[in-house]
Amino acid sequence: MTILDHTDSAIRANLRSADRILTRPGPLGLDDEVQAEEHLSRADALLARRDRLAPAIGRISEPDVYAEHGPHSFFRDLVDAHPHAPLSPTTDRGGSLERLLRHQRFTDEQRTKRSTTGDLAVSTNNQQRADSSAAGAGGEFEPPQWILDQFASVARGVAPLRSLARSVPLPPFGTEVSIPRFDVAAGVMVETISSENTAPTSDAGTTDSISSPVVTLAGELPMSLQLYERSPGFDKIWAADMGESLASVVEQQLIAGTGTGGQLLGVLNVSGTNAVTYTSASPTGAGVIGAVANAVALVADNRKRPADVVIMRGARYAWIASQLDTAGNTLQRLGTGQVPEDPDEGFYGPVGGVAVVLDDAVPVTSSKDVVIALRSQDIILLESTPKVAAVIDANGLAGTLSVALTFHSYAACFTSRYPSAIGVVSGTGLTVPAGW
Repeated sequence: MTILDHTDSAIRANLRSADRILTRPGPLGLDDEVQAEEHLSRADALLARRDRLAPAIGRISEPDVYAEHGPHSFFRDLVDAHPHAPLSPTTDRGGSLERLLRHQRFTDEQRTKRSTTGDLAVSTNNQQRADSSAAGAGGEFEPPQWILDQFASVARGVAPLRSLARSVPLPPFGTEVSIPRFDVAAGVMVETISSENTAPTSDAGTTDSISSPVVTLAGELPMSLQLYERSPGFDKIWAADMGESLASVVEQQLIAGTGTGGQLLGVLNVSGTNAVTYTSASPTGAGVIGAVANAVALVADNRKRPADVVIMRGARYAWIASQLDTAGNTLQRLGTGQVPEDPDEGFYGPVGGVAVVLDDAVPVTSSKDVVIALRSQDIILLESTPKVAAVIDANGLAGTLSVALTFHSYAACFTSRYPSAIGVVSGTGLTVPAGW
C-alpha cells in the first residue's frame, strides 16, 4: 500500500467517525459537535497533505477491486454506499464507498493508458457535461471490465447492425461530433494528362463534413430486495439485462432513428439512399428476392463497393424460406453450415447473393416492413462507456422492497456518410403476409 493509500484510508476513517457522531439518534451535545469537528479538521489536513504528495509520488497501479470471481460485488456496493440504503449487520457503507472510489480511480488510470486516436479526425464543440462523482448523491460509476464484457456479449446478439458498424470511441466532451468526408459524388481525386509535356488537369472532389448530435441513452432496471440479499452472483444477471436493454435501444436508433428530438439518424431516414420499390398485390418470395438483389446491385454501382449484409425481420426471412419454386422446392435454400450455431449471432442466408442478419428493430409500418442492403463498415458508431447508479428514495426499500439501478451512456453515429452505401426495399410487395 502506498503512502497515498494510507492517507486516503485515514481520510475515510475520520469522515466515517464524524458521520457516526452526526447521525446518532437524538440531539447532539457540545462534546459531540467538538469531536465531529476534530475529525473533519483532521480529514481536511490529511486531504491537503495528500494533494501535496500526489504530484511527487504519483500512484502505483493496482488491480481492480471488482474481479469476476472476487469477494466484492460492484452492484451490491453501489446500493450499500447509498445513504438511504437499509442497514444490516453485514452492511459496510464506508467500505463500499471506498471500493467504488478505488475502482473509479483504476478505471480512470486505465482510460489514460488507452489510446483514443484512430484513423478518423473527430471534432467536438466546446460544451461540456458535468458528472457527479459523489456516491449516493447522484454519483455514477463505470462497471468493471468483466461486467462490460458480459454486457457486450449479450448486446451482439440482439443488435446486429450495432455489432457490424464501425466502432469509434466517443470523445469525452461535447454535444455534437463531426467528421470530414469527400464529396459523395466525386469520392476520390482524379488527375488526367491529355498529352505529353502538358500540365495535368484535376477533377478533384470537394470535401465537406457531417455532424451527429450526442444523444443520451438511458434505462432503469428494478432489483428486488430478495435478489439483492440472496443472489451473490446477480452482477452477471443484471449486466446481461442492462446489455440487452441498451443494445436494443441503440439498434432501433441505428435502423429507424429520426435524427431530431434527441434521436440518432437511422439508415431508414438518410436522404439519397438507393430506393427499390416492389409493387405487387400478390407478393412472391421470388419477387422479394429479386427486389433485394436490385438493391444490392445499386449499392455496388453507386458506392463502388459491394454491400456486405442484408437486414430483415426474422419473420420476413422465415416467410421467404417457406416459399416454393415452380418445381415445388423451397425457394430459399440455406445449405449446410449457413445457419449460425448461435441463432442470436452470425449470418443467415444468403438472399440476393448477400448474407442476411435478422433484426426485429426493422419497423412494420401500415402492415408493411422493409428490407435493407448496406455496406456496414460505412456506418460509424461512437459510444461512451455506460455508467450506473443506484436510486433509493428517502424511505429506503420500505415501500416496494426494490431498488432501481439506472444506467446511461452517450452515443453518436454517422449513417449518412455514404448514402449510396444503403439500399432500401419497400412497397406494397412488402406487405406483411397474414400470420407472418
